[in-house]
Amino acid sequence: MKRLVALLAVVVVALAAAPGAQAVPIGTVGFTGIAVPTPAADTWAAAEGVDFGAATVDETGGTGVLAGLLFLDPVAYTDFLFLPTLTPSPVNPLWSAGGFSFILESVTLQFRNARALVLSGKGYITGAGIPGGSARAIWDFSANQTAGAFNFSSTTAVLPEPATLALLGLGLFGSAGLSRRLRRR
Repeated sequence: MKRLVALLAVVVVALAAAPGAQAVPIGTVGFTGIAVPTPAADTWAAAEGVDFGAATVDETGGTGVLAGLLFLDPVAYTDFLFLPTLTPSPVNPLWSAGGFSFILESVTLQFRNARALVLSGKGYITGAGIPGGSARAIWDFSANQTAGAFNFSSTTAVLPEPATLALLGLGLFGSAGLSRRLRRR
């Protein structure tokens, strides 16, 4: 019994010390539309922000808890600056569609050149069907310029809470221990 308690303690500490672990999304949605580099930039290489135009849900629609978002549903995006820091911070909401909203808390510049921009961000998504009303989420954005037109696509993935993952892990651990104990008898 002491060994089981010690092993359980090690598992709990390991779960708590793994902040870089990625959870499996419980819902995703993709968007497409028009985005222009700003302020007054004519290429993504000089951009400090993004000025959004018309946007819609892409052809895949929403999955999981975001399944209510359908192909061509309109999406309202909020313009923001990513350099030198995220402004406004947080961007609330970054996007909203079909009763869901995403609040962008942080953004990272992944890549940019004259014709392309790639950003990733973290925040919260809110809306009906989200467990607890809101959940951690990640946002990926890529924009390009072809023939003078600026276009973008982005995805948002809803992640389960760390506490939910810890409970799932503890439940699996307990089931394994019980199975082992029953096999010995």
